[in-house]
Amino acid sequence: MNDRKNIVLTGFSGSGKSAAGRLLAEKLSMRFYDTDEEIEAFEKKTITEIFKQHGEQRFRETERKIIGSAPVNNCVIAAGGGAAINPGCMESLSRGGVVVYLETDAETVLKNLAGDATRPLLNAPDKRKAVSELLAEREPFYKKYAGATVSVKCLSVGGVVSEIIRRTEKPPFTSADVREVRQ
Repeated sequence: MNDRKNIVLTGFSGSGKSAAGRLLAEKLSMRFYDTDEEIEAFEKKTITEIFKQHGEQRFRETERKIIGSAPVNNCVIAAGGGAAINPGCMESLSRGGVVVYLETDAETVLKNLAGDATRPLLNAPDKRKAVSELLAEREPFYKKYAGATVSVKCLSVGGVVSEIIRRTEKPPFTSADVREVRQ
């Protein structure tokens, strides 16, 4: 049994957490766990449907449950873009491993999510303004929990994964490794 600590990817919607997470998990022979996918499976609804039918509060409650039951080792976890502001979520995830913030900017998010209508909080008349405001609100939380930061602005998914590995990989992770990366 591999007792490697988790690698938790956090960052704004469209920063590539899911794409990078899948590739990272494959490269490191770890499991992949996407909290948004797990929420949809638990609720048997898309995130958009959850927001429309039950509101953001229900979504955040389910998110806390899903994150609370996330695997505790040998897993790459892609946390939803709002998990960092959901009380207790990032504290829980950071106890299980190293948190990597995939840093982006509004321009990159808009490019990556062009034509994507599945992000309820970004479905606004002025998407640029919505992205800029949410990113400004959430960025301090992403940084607060990050043990490492990787800028995704000019990198391919493979480049992001290589940077994550370079900045975190010392198999198997130990508590001392996590503290070292955070300093």
